[in-house]
Amino acid sequence: MVSNQKVVRVALALLVAVTFVAGGLLAKQSEVQAAPERQSTTPRSITVIGQGTAYSAPDIAYMSVGVDVINTDVITAVNDANTNIQAVIDALQGAGVAPEDIRTEYYNIYREGSYGPVAEGMEQPPANYHVTNVINVTVRDVTQIGNLLATAVTAGANVVNNISFDISERSALQTDARSAAFADATARATELAGLVGATLGEVLSVQEGDGGYYPLASAERAQGGGAGSVPIAGGTLSVNVILTVTFAIS
Repeated sequence: MVSNQKVVRVALALLVAVTFVAGGLLAKQSEVQAAPERQSTTPRSITVIGQGTAYSAPDIAYMSVGVDVINTDVITAVNDANTNIQAVIDALQGAGVAPEDIRTEYYNIYREGSYGPVAEGMEQPPANYHVTNVINVTVRDVTQIGNLLATAVTAGANVVNNISFDISERSALQTDARSAAFADATARATELAGLVGATLGEVLSVQEGDGGYYPLASAERAQGGGAGSVPIAGGTLSVNVILTVTFAIS
């Protein structure tokens, strides 16, 4: 028979174990209840795209001119082309173009003739050799582009590939376009914030993209005085900037 003392000891041990487990469960429950709720820290925001454009007349021009010579003798064609292009270069330098503003852009020699069989009793026609030499000329006074083109043609140039205009220093124009783009973005964001009943806050991020560089037509012409000047339209150039701006709202 089990004694009364053993029964008491077993009962006490079970009571301690149950109390320990219950206390642990209560402690964990308290921890769960005490944990704060997580709240989102991402601010409300509006992202818009602003565009800005600045305009300016060109202050530098480039013209591509040259000579094309045809002869049945390739050596003669080469020599004639050399003589003719040198005459064009000398004339342009005499008109004020610096030597460092003239560079060779294209040089080519090719044979033009029939390679197929000929009828009996007929001779193969002689081949023609084309020699082409084209130079690129930087014109730093755009009002003289017409005069310089006429000078080149008068000196023997019979090839005119293209004439283009540019702005030598675009940083100030880009600054103006960037300011216009930011003002546009701010105006758009302010309008959108008002539509949703919010107030525009600080700028959270800005990303810039190049909107491009475009020539625009203009009625102005780059003409020099004197007979023979070629009328050339200088036009107006534009620099575009695109900004993606994110604003906080409240």
